Amino acid sequence: MCKDATNLKTYINNKLQQIETHNTSISLKDIGKEYDIESFIMLSSNESHFGASPRAIAKLSQLGSYINNYPVGDSYYLRRTIGKKLGLLPENILCGSGIDELIQLLYIAFLEFNKHVLSVRPSFDEYHILAKKLNSYCKWVDLSDNFKLDFQSILDNMDGNTSIVILANPNNPTGQVFVYSEFEQFMDKLSQDVLVILDEAYIEYSSLNRYYVKDLISKYYNLCVMRTFSKAYGLAGVRCGYIISNKDIISLINCIRTPFNVNIVAQVMAQSAIEDEVYLQYVIKQNNDNKEYLYNKLDLLGIDYIKSETNFILIKTYNGYEITNLLLKEGVLVCFLDHEILKDYIRVTVGSIDDLELFLDRLVKVLYK
Repeated sequence: MCKDATNLKTYINNKLQQIETHNTSISLKDIGKEYDIESFIMLSSNESHFGASPRAIAKLSQLGSYINNYPVGDSYYLRRTIGKKLGLLPENILCGSGIDELIQLLYIAFLEFNKHVLSVRPSFDEYHILAKKLNSYCKWVDLSDNFKLDFQSILDNMDGNTSIVILANPNNPTGQVFVYSEFEQFMDKLSQDVLVILDEAYIEYSSLNRYYVKDLISKYYNLCVMRTFSKAYGLAGVRCGYIISNKDIISLINCIRTPFNVNIVAQVMAQSAIEDEVYLQYVIKQNNDNKEYLYNKLDLLGIDYIKSETNFILIKTYNGYEITNLLLKEGVLVCFLDHEILKDYIRVTVGSIDDLELFLDRLVKVLYK
């Protein structure tokens, strides 16, 4: 046993010592004690406020007698179900424990030594964090002032050391989308030596055709598309996502993937959820109706916002950081993104009407105190 814990630093990769610890375990109990608040509404993490498919929940109650067994090692039955839904073979799909693991697997496979990832900002910080863990980094290209993505700017910022381009569509935290015709023009200009990762975590909420993925991966050999069950499917707690690509890329990533990387609960619930298209359409309609309700209320209040193709929106304030903290003291959790063009914004998840009413009441209170 090492007597001096600081000696551990002599064994740890120097780059890892520069990485911040993930702070995802907010203790609402402790916050409540500090501010004397008994309950909170969570509008900060883009979780579905409409729950998972009843069919998926019913499957959970049946798993007790199987929980002592290992899950299917390669998630075959789940992959087959996803493939059937999208018109693909199981060989085109790899499942993982959420998009975080999928990004990590792709980086391990394709992020070459002394090369980097390229993406746009503001976007999902994990693109950079995971690259840093592999002794690399993410080179950021700024979005325009209206949060639009400029594909030519991405091409202009690429160099011989760019291994991977990763883009979220719809983007988090802006909620904006680019159309596939623009994306295809970009792909046609891009070197086949660069892997492109399309992060479609919020695709179900979008007006984009989510089934077009079959045409995209058949056309572009260097393309991987990632999706998740954490958002519209309401299964954030079980951690499950998947990659769609050609069978050669999937086979390569399978060599890296750990055995049993997707637990039995995630596999069974995700399979039931993707089969329940009726419930998914219900969630999408509820989200869109509540989002329109929020838009209309903000219009009446004269508060600016950015329309979104997701289950969250950006709302403009005079100081995003200050408003986030003031709302916290009122029992409402929203998200502040620390980026220059977002300094006045808060990101708010579309919740139930009751939650949105309470949020709007508290927002007016802190804005005009």
